[in-house]
Amino acid sequence: MKEGKVQIAHDDARSPPDGEPAMVPITKSPHRPGSPADEEARPAEPNADLPQVDEQVEMPLPANLQTFFLGGLFAMGAFSAIYVASSIVLPVILAFVLKLLLQPAVRVLEGLHVPRAIGALVPILLVIGLLVGLVVGLSGPAATWAERLPQGIPRLETHLVVLKGPIDALQKVIQRAEHVADTPGVSTAEQNQATWAE
Repeated sequence: MKEGKVQIAHDDARSPPDGEPAMVPITKSPHRPGSPADEEARPAEPNADLPQVDEQVEMPLPANLQTFFLGGLFAMGAFSAIYVASSIVLPVILAFVLKLLLQPAVRVLEGLHVPRAIGALVPILLVIGLLVGLVVGLSGPAATWAERLPQGIPRLETHLVVLKGPIDALQKVIQRAEHVADTPGVSTAEQNQATWAE
């Protein structure tokens, strides 16, 4: 229990001689969460009695067109800067990603009392060796596929004969559309009759 003192001014003979108010000890009950007195003292939540609204309110567009256009200019400038700086930014991002990927291996090697420089070099050399091995492993099958390609093209064409009719029809439609677009001064109905007559 916490004890404190409250000042109470008395005019009677019990007050101290200097004219100061008397100090009366009081006790404070310990804090009990969930007690009725605690709930009365707690301020009400600000939106407790408001009904919950499940609708999402749409954000209005800016009323000032200048704000809209400035946002568009900023976006174009940001994309332009990213495009121009891509030759610098992409290697930095790649280095950062590789550092994140190889950091656990470096920590394991440090735990084995390998110096940090050598511990950083070993995973990098392993990754480079893995890439070289992958290229060497795929170069043999790629060479055989390249040798078989001239022989496989006629077989592929025989299998794709089914698609030849729809592709030819699509090419005719595209040619008619180009012809209609290139012929000035003729009505659309006349152009359609002329192209269908062909």
